[in-house]
Amino acid sequence: MDIRFGISWLFAGVLLLTGCTSVRDKVKPVTAFELDKYLGEWHEIARLDHSFERGLIQVSAHYSMREDGGVN
Repeated sequence: MDIRFGISWLFAGVLLLTGCTSVRDKVKPVTAFELDKYLGEWHEIARLDHSFERGLIQVSAHYSMREDGGVN
């Protein structure tokens, strides 16, 4: 494998991982968020055209509380 190719993939991986680890300065989390309203079964009624979602039909998700306070 060409060393430049390997370094390129390493650099891309580092950018991907570090891009999602911090909150931007101008982004403020919602303070009055009521999680209970969003728990349960959700069914998709529309979506944006993303290549990784093409061909999916009858998409649904189920959100529930974990014992540690997180969300499944």
